[in-house]
Amino acid sequence: MGMSDVEVEVHDQLTNLKRELKAVDMSKVVLIRCESYEYDTVKTSIERGISLLGGISLFAKKGENILLKPNILVGDTPEKCVTTNPAVFKAVIEILISA
Repeated sequence: MGMSDVEVEVHDQLTNLKRELKAVDMSKVVLIRCESYEYDTVKTSIERGISLLGGISLFAKKGENILLKPNILVGDTPEKCVTTNPAVFKAVIEILISA
């Protein structure tokens, strides 16, 4: 026995709703190669990644207060790669300030 027109319509709407909900649950991830920790290279890479995610306006609004927390495992030099590199932290701060 087949479905009525109303049942087909409801089924189609539910199927579409499930697709939309599934898409909302998916996190976007961007991987950008950055060849060095030279500040301009880092900032350009971060800006490109944010752009691919939909732009900074999805993450920050003008006048909004934001707390950035770097990863700090031990007090060591940036070359040891045990903390957030200062070039990355500075670039993110400047991008957020300009948002």
